[in-house]
Amino acid sequence: IQIDIHRAFRSMLDHATSSASPSLQRWATACLRHLITEDQRRACSVAHSSSKYESFTSQLVSTGGVMILCSLLNSEDGETRAHATSALEAIVIATREIGLALHEPSGKGRGLSRVGRGTERDSTIVDAIISNVGGSGLPALAHLLISADESVSMMGCSFILSLISPLLTDPRGSGRTLQQCRNTATSTAAGFEEKDDGLSSYRNAAIALVVGDDTVQGSDVSCLPSLIEIVRSGVDSSSWGGRNKARPLKVQVKAAECIAAVALAVGHVIGMHTDQSAYDPTYVRAKSALEVMEEERIFDVALQIIKSDSHRSLDSSRDTPDARLREAAGLILLAMSSCSSVSSSYLISNGAVSTSLTIASEPGMLNAASTVRGKWASKGLCFLEAATTLLIQAWTTSTEQESDSGSSTSPSLNLLLEALNSGAVGLASRLVKTKVTLKSHDLAYSQLRVKIAICFLLSSIFGIATKSHDNNDVGASRLYSAIDADCAQFLASGGNDTGVRTDLVGATLNLLNATLPYAHQFTKEDADEPLPMVDLSEACLLAAGSMCGLADPIGVNSTVQSNDDADEGKYSHLRLDACTMACDVLTATKPGQGALLPTVLVGAIGESLIV
Repeated sequence: IQIDIHRAFRSMLDHATSSASPSLQRWATACLRHLITEDQRRACSVAHSSSKYESFTSQLVSTGGVMILCSLLNSEDGETRAHATSALEAIVIATREIGLALHEPSGKGRGLSRVGRGTERDSTIVDAIISNVGGSGLPALAHLLISADESVSMMGCSFILSLISPLLTDPRGSGRTLQQCRNTATSTAAGFEEKDDGLSSYRNAAIALVVGDDTVQGSDVSCLPSLIEIVRSGVDSSSWGGRNKARPLKVQVKAAECIAAVALAVGHVIGMHTDQSAYDPTYVRAKSALEVMEEERIFDVALQIIKSDSHRSLDSSRDTPDARLREAAGLILLAMSSCSSVSSSYLISNGAVSTSLTIASEPGMLNAASTVRGKWASKGLCFLEAATTLLIQAWTTSTEQESDSGSSTSPSLNLLLEALNSGAVGLASRLVKTKVTLKSHDLAYSQLRVKIAICFLLSSIFGIATKSHDNNDVGASRLYSAIDADCAQFLASGGNDTGVRTDLVGATLNLLNATLPYAHQFTKEDADEPLPMVDLSEACLLAAGSMCGLADPIGVNSTVQSNDDADEGKYSHLRLDACTMACDVLTATKPGQGALLPTVLVGAIGESLIV
């Protein structure tokens, strides 16, 4: 049957405004979802053919269709509200899929899988929905979430996730969290100009769901408490007393993914702040959203989830609701630890680092593709990045906090010992030496992100160990003992056929040597999302700096541990060896190449690394 979709759309939207007949309004709203599905099928089927078809979704904003459906969220009829919510979700998803189909990379097929990525088309729809729902429609959306009907609650969570899911599935949403954390902690973000990465609409939507629209009366209602209550209902904790019956696991997963996307949005906005951000409305709203999240203690909820034995599986590669819930909780911890000192302090004092490293070390966690974020990330990446972020926070904040302390031990040193007891050295050694599969762009991207996280982890633990010189070199002693033990175990297991002793320090500098020559090449790569070779080069250099004796993070107050004096500790000769190897890497020449040091100082790499 050939139906004029555009005409049918206009007719159903017209009938949906007919408040005189609730039945007609209800059925017209129900028909819209099916028309959207058919419109999507037609638009995607002719995306790369000679046939012409223009999707009606591109006209929904200008014709007022989105505004009509948003107004129906406040309808007195429950079924009409449900159909309107489903129609809005279908519009967002259909517009996103159509945009991806029309702009799908062709030819060599280079670049990341674009499944779930945001597009310019659907970001316009998201802006239009939030401008309506973010005001008077926010209370109605919050009521959907707290409904006793599980299907209604699930529908509300799915609708919210459809608006902000690219923050999870797009690598631009959380791909540079560690870099932002380091820049914020060392004040190197001052004067940094944020570039539009195409996700601002989704971040604004996520923040609006928490703080609403200040210009609209009644918009102070937040959806976040309702989402947290859904997730919290499944956590077995005596501190919460089991007040409510646990929601179905699939509803908890949706709610947790929504919270994770919101936390990543807030973390990004706050992490990219500059001296002028205090007057930026987006930054002010993000700070307000962070206050709400801290008040609701979502970091505590997430920590309880990842510590729960009920969400662990013997096979980490399986895609189960429990695995998705635990990964979403890991993303929440990553986002909150990167932007909230309250969250970081609580997580550090409650063993989040050891828990996260233990999860990341589980078999298959850093190899299996994430079902929450996509093929570009592994399931365990968020846990590894969360632990690394907390270590960076401890390293960067230890200078001020510990200089006035008369204690024989320090919080940062205790955290270093906790990480070492959790097998951080063995995990880092194994991952640094892992080869990258460049034939598969998605897999290579995932492996490089793991190596970046490991290098940041190494920079922080070596930095903390260097700063523990005043504590009888306890940190350095434990660190180098762990490195020696790992190296001996590696050689005993036959991991090195040449029999050459290559410890973690040498392996990291070998990685730097292998990465730098190709960083320029991958910045010009003809791909939808270039491999993060420059980011890996930066992380390797930071790790090398710490191994050579950098006591503080790179910034305005950086200091280097001297290796010349006999009083500088019994491990100064190891730092001197690291300096020698690093100099050899940066100054050595190869056939057909010049020295690497000028490469670091000039061009795209230099712009990223010079501080």
